[in-house]
Amino acid sequence: MFLFLNFTPSECVDGTYGANCAQTCHCADGVSCNGTTGQCDGHCAEGYTGDNCQLQCTAGHFGFNCAKTCHCADDLSCNGTTGRCNGSCETGYTGANCQEQCLNFGAKPSCNTTCTTLDPNLRPQLLNVSSYSGGGLFTHTLSWEPVSCSRNDFNIVNYVYKVIDDQDSDVEPVSVEGTTVDLNLSLSDCTRYQFKVAAQISKGIGSYSILPYTTAESKSKQTLKS
Repeated sequence: MFLFLNFTPSECVDGTYGANCAQTCHCADGVSCNGTTGQCDGHCAEGYTGDNCQLQCTAGHFGFNCAKTCHCADDLSCNGTTGRCNGSCETGYTGANCQEQCLNFGAKPSCNTTCTTLDPNLRPQLLNVSSYSGGGLFTHTLSWEPVSCSRNDFNIVNYVYKVIDDQDSDVEPVSVEGTTVDLNLSLSDCTRYQFKVAAQISKGIGSYSILPYTTAESKSKQTLKS
């Protein structure tokens, strides 16, 4: 003799719903869903979307509410939950699930020069400012030693710098490639400045190194005094 058990939606065990509790909930963090509709109180689990979280992400999308875009080579789709690609990342992207955008080198994205580990010790060393005069004006060149990417054993080529005046006014960082930059700025004579330089990687900007610097008096003013 066979015994058939018919469960009503209200009697479904956690994680199931619907007629005979035959359907599976797909709620974030493993939370159970409504036993009748399958709707979740919060978000859908990664890889699912829809009113009751039963729709899997369409090709090319993944994550919560399928809001993230895959970046796989040859336009292949990725895992709807993790975003991982079966093969390589699309050109210009790197990382475990190809979500870290490579930084430019020579005006083109280069994953071979992009460090993906934001190590607080990735700090430029030996900051130096050299100045020379021409036409009665000073030109300033800021330079530093390259930072080595700890995981990939190459020198980082993307940096940002700031020039802070004696008023400590905050300024936006300027992005540069390489380890030297000519400061095409009008720096006041006999004024204290701070030059700040940090490595720029795919996950953001590292720690700044700081060089205090006081500008000299221009030769034109020295001539006027004499």
